[in-house]
Amino acid sequence: MTKSKQYAIALYQLTKDKKEQEIQDVIERFIKTVQKNGDELLLKQILNHFQQIAQKNGDFNYLKIITARGNVDNDLFSGLDWAKVKHEVKPDILGGAIAIINHQYLIDNSIKRKIRKIYESN
Repeated sequence: MTKSKQYAIALYQLTKDKKEQEIQDVIERFIKTVQKNGDELLLKQILNHFQQIAQKNGDFNYLKIITARGNVDNDLFSGLDWAKVKHEVKPDILGGAIAIINHQYLIDNSIKRKIRKIYESN
């Protein structure tokens, strides 16, 4: 089993049956752990495996990617099954992207959220 698939299984188990805020906290810690381990280049593969695992378990029936511009130029989301992905443009997120799975935020990598987090920590 590949390391990216192991990460994806762990992510799936950590986020299953969690509420939106809990998922966001888990994701932030998960990404920090992946980066700490020097595996940030695997994030794209992890997300792809996560999508496959969620689909296989019947937990994946909705994915929306929100970006500030019309194109999804974020390499993290390339390789997804775009036939099942909704795309929305919201300029107010300023940049980055937000991934919503099954109507719950999974990854909020928007510049708006990063600015809000900096503001709230001061």
